[in-house]
Amino acid sequence: MAEITAFLLRGLERQEYRGYDSAGLAVDLLQAGSPDQRAIHIVKKTGKVSILSAAVKEDPAIDMALSLDQHIGIAHTRWATHGAPLDGNAHPHTSDPSNQFVVVHNGVLNNYLVLRSYLDGAYALLFKSSHFPDEIIATRRGSPLLIGLKSAQPLRATHVGVDVDVGAPQHPALHMPTARGPGGPGHALSPLRDSLPLLAADARPLPYFIASDPAAIVEHTRSVLYLEDGDVAHIRKEGINIVRTTRSTELSPVRAIQSLELELAQIMKGSFPHFMLKEIFDQPSSSFNTMRGRINFDSYTVTLGGLSSQMDTIRRSRRIVLIGCGTSFHACLASRAVLEELSSVPVYAELASDFVDRRPVIFRDDTYIFVSQSGETADTLQALRYAKSRGALCLGTTNTVGSSIARETTCGVHINAGPEIGVASTKAYTSQVIVLLMIALVLGSDSVALAPRRREIIDELRVLPDKIAEVLKLNEELESLTEHKLLKATNLVLMGRAFQHATCLEGALKIKEIAYLHSEGVQSGELKHGPLALIDEHLPIISIVVPDAFLEKSMNALYQVTARGGRPIIISTTDVDLSSVLAASEATGQASAAAHSASTEALPSSSGVLRSPRVGGTGDPSRTAHPTGTDITLPDEDQLLDQQPISHKLLAAAGGPLQCIRVPRTVDVLQGILTVIPLQLVAYHLAVKRGFNVDFPRNLAKSVTVE
Repeated sequence: MAEITAFLLRGLERQEYRGYDSAGLAVDLLQAGSPDQRAIHIVKKTGKVSILSAAVKEDPAIDMALSLDQHIGIAHTRWATHGAPLDGNAHPHTSDPSNQFVVVHNGVLNNYLVLRSYLDGAYALLFKSSHFPDEIIATRRGSPLLIGLKSAQPLRATHVGVDVDVGAPQHPALHMPTARGPGGPGHALSPLRDSLPLLAADARPLPYFIASDPAAIVEHTRSVLYLEDGDVAHIRKEGINIVRTTRSTELSPVRAIQSLELELAQIMKGSFPHFMLKEIFDQPSSSFNTMRGRINFDSYTVTLGGLSSQMDTIRRSRRIVLIGCGTSFHACLASRAVLEELSSVPVYAELASDFVDRRPVIFRDDTYIFVSQSGETADTLQALRYAKSRGALCLGTTNTVGSSIARETTCGVHINAGPEIGVASTKAYTSQVIVLLMIALVLGSDSVALAPRRREIIDELRVLPDKIAEVLKLNEELESLTEHKLLKATNLVLMGRAFQHATCLEGALKIKEIAYLHSEGVQSGELKHGPLALIDEHLPIISIVVPDAFLEKSMNALYQVTARGGRPIIISTTDVDLSSVLAASEATGQASAAAHSASTEALPSSSGVLRSPRVGGTGDPSRTAHPTGTDITLPDEDQLLDQQPISHKLLAAAGGPLQCIRVPRTVDVLQGILTVIPLQLVAYHLAVKRGFNVDFPRNLAKSVTVE
């Protein structure tokens, strides 16, 4: 039993980033006085898996020395979407006090009130019963589920056939087309027909591992098969049967056994204190891996084998539409302009949730590119199915081989960023931008006029990993800046334009996700349309100013901010001259300090009457705010000074030099990769110094597989 519980708990820890509000498990125990009969025992706790692990070790009912030849245990870690994170809402759920029937599920069962009739929603379920102790049923609809098979010997099969029972009810999750054995409870379920059993060459039964994420089972096996929506898998010692209640011409009649391209070391923190920091520092290698084998830097060619058969169709598209959620949507925004430039096809970026709500017009000659780190994002999947049903060409860009988006799109490109465990995406974002840029380079490869532009981009892609490594050397400087300039902030504005607008949105999202600080990404050109009203000496601002075609406009936005007392932190390249902005800012600070000094010198030492100075005036008491010169009663000096918007000391500091973070210069379409990394590090250090859990931010989970 010690090994069984260890397997279950370690598996939960490996995929805890998918949800960590509560956790639970169910294992078999021998019934007292009946050594041949088993009872299901459940332990579940609110909080992280470590709390559950401690409860399991202390549970007197669990005999860790118990030895069983066969056993099926199930475990679950929950991200609360419906119902508070309480022990009672944790999984496994049970049918009755004696636990004759227990279930765990991912996703949302929309019609739980009429659950006895049929299931609706997006889910993955595991069913276990005390009447069939050595068997389990697994099914999925809209939520990932895979089965790992462990064997030291070669398997007898390379796939599992799928049975179809078209006469069964259309809700397979509550109907397994099998019948109980002739002996009733306690006897094995009988399959429709005997499919090829998955046994090792020596005919021994296999250990099976069922999980919603490969990270949970990679330390045990790399041989897996992925269930499709509507599949119902019946697993027992003789092998696996997979059945469906509907036929599908789009799905293969078999489920192939695949090999996970995942190393255990990739999902470990190594010497880093957090997964997020490790993944930020992974970006030199992850960006290289994204390009490896795809870009020939000597011949200036890009080869994307997954798209080669569809390139002509994409070039003839009426529109190219990029669809994603959260960070993936920001990658779409960051790549939209260069895709349009190199393909000469109109390109749009859409939020998947908004796209699904609007159900827009789709043309059959449209191309849709669906971007998702996990490949399982619920809204993105719904958008994919909507576009596919209306005849559009659907491409996928994911970081997960075998994911739903990878399987359901016509073709696609894997970003090869490696596993990303931290909930706040970092290296996946930069790899998504690179992949979308490579698609643009392929689309523009037949244009002679665009050849110089393509060569410029490819030359910079060659040295991009080295430039990312240079940016990472700023980590200590950024940590100090965060502590002294941003730690006590309650709001934060990030501003940039063109390619840097997406960078600001992504940086703001990272800060919101893990530092719980309200932050907003603003397009610099929109300052005068509202956001400028927020600017004062108190509001922390990060401004991105890079040498692109819009440098002059970005500098103008900086002037507008500093003229109103704003003290922006500037992220720029090593070759941008900011001396004029710094001089203007210093002059503004000195003028503000002088005006403030003049106005406070006129204050009495005790309560009294003083003519109010003109609003926005010089502080001269003879210049009144109103024609009649309204008399006002002032509080004591100390009280009034406490209420001033900024002290003399702060004004003096404001008159000092602005803080500037310098990153290497690269081509405009790649500059956002080098400017987003400082924002990732700022978000990380803010969260750490505020005492928050960086890898497991509250209320969030890595893969959003429910709406």
